[in-house]
Amino acid sequence: MTIDKAAVARINRQTVDRYDRRLSEKGPGAYALGWGKKRYQTKRFFDLLHALPAAEWRGRSVLDVGCGLADLYPFLRRRGVLLRSYRGADINPRLLEIAEGRYPDCRFEERDIMLAPYRNPVADIVVSLGVINFKTPGHAAYTREFIRRTFAAARRILVLNAISDVHNDDYPREDFIHYHAPAAILSFAQTLTPFCSLIHDYEGLPQHEFMLVMRRRPKETDAL
Repeated sequence: MTIDKAAVARINRQTVDRYDRRLSEKGPGAYALGWGKKRYQTKRFFDLLHALPAAEWRGRSVLDVGCGLADLYPFLRRRGVLLRSYRGADINPRLLEIAEGRYPDCRFEERDIMLAPYRNPVADIVVSLGVINFKTPGHAAYTREFIRRTFAAARRILVLNAISDVHNDDYPREDFIHYHAPAAILSFAQTLTPFCSLIHDYEGLPQHEFMLVMRRRPKETDAL
């Protein structure tokens, strides 16, 4: 896919400005990151552990694409999930500066994977929450390329979430959101690896989402 770098850069500027405004309004918290409420963010982290259990994270290196304030890192630590290393990437330098101050033992970088992809795998697990939900030009192709590039950065596993087009009847659709067809996402993922799954069995809060898990190798299971 040929990336429209000018369009991506324009959207990035708008995105950075939106989060900077939120940061100035209420400080570095869930609101600044667009979650609305802290419990919405925390629920996504629990949904993440539902898709990829804690045992699979322990001792692994992690790249968090769109890390924001790196809130995933202390969430995992509080639950006894000790990583080998945590690396966060985001397009917003103000958020990264705060994250660096909070977690000096982690590594952070200002990077858009669509404009500056990783040339080789850089972490055992790559995670990305909420990044592909905002509409961009040619969004379906953009999403496929985002999945391809994030998976290329993973030595073992990619896990990401997206808002589903299996929509809550009691929650209004929003013009700036792209609603993803779960079956289409899974079908594309299977062109990159046969070892993938899509989890759509948890409650939407406030909207239905799903988690996509893609593996380089089959999931290890107990022998029968």
